[in-house]
Amino acid sequence: MSKVNETGKINNEHDVGYRSLLKAKQVFVQLLKSFIDKKWVKQIDESNIELVDKSFILRTFRRKKPILYII
Repeated sequence: MSKVNETGKINNEHDVGYRSLLKAKQVFVQLLKSFIDKKWVKQIDESNIELVDKSFILRTFRRKKPILYII
């Protein structure tokens, strides 16, 4: 779950968008079939897909403080 930071902006806002899109089975299957040209992908049946509502963030990508870029 994303949290709102001190400025009122959602942390990881793009992650939230992708996660929301990929929760729809049809969108997920469409994405796979559009970008992965493998035989096993063509055999995927939307009715056999199960959503596992979990997230995993590698330790190297976890941050306690946001990075500030100055241009």
